Amino acid sequence: MAEKKRVLIVDDEEAYAEILRDRLVFEGFDVEIAMDGEKGYAALKSGGFDAALIDLMMPGIDGFELIAKVRAEGGRLAEMPLAVVTAYGDLFPQQKRQALGNIVVLHKPYDIDKFLQTLRELLAERA
Repeated sequence: MAEKKRVLIVDDEEAYAEILRDRLVFEGFDVEIAMDGEKGYAALKSGGFDAALIDLMMPGIDGFELIAKVRAEGGRLAEMPLAVVTAYGDLFPQQKRQALGNIVVLHKPYDIDKFLQTLRELLAERA
């Protein structure tokens, strides 16, 4: 049996994060939740994740800063597939996406099936 892919959800909206976690677990992923950018950064540095879903607008370390810190780490973190989530339109222009590496932008609310397809494609690219 194939090893489960580990995904970190970094989102300060607890109910939203739990619904997404439950669906990802149902789909066969191993999922953890970090409720803010600082906890997300610590979790990602501790290692073992294959991808992360990061909300852009969070108190403290927001999604933009978290992604920049992750990419600055180098090594495996710099190459990790990231999906960012925003309810505020296109706050992540294409130029910024390219500068920060392998990033997919999803707008809330988004189609969970499309997200799962995108996540699987990102993970397959790394295999």
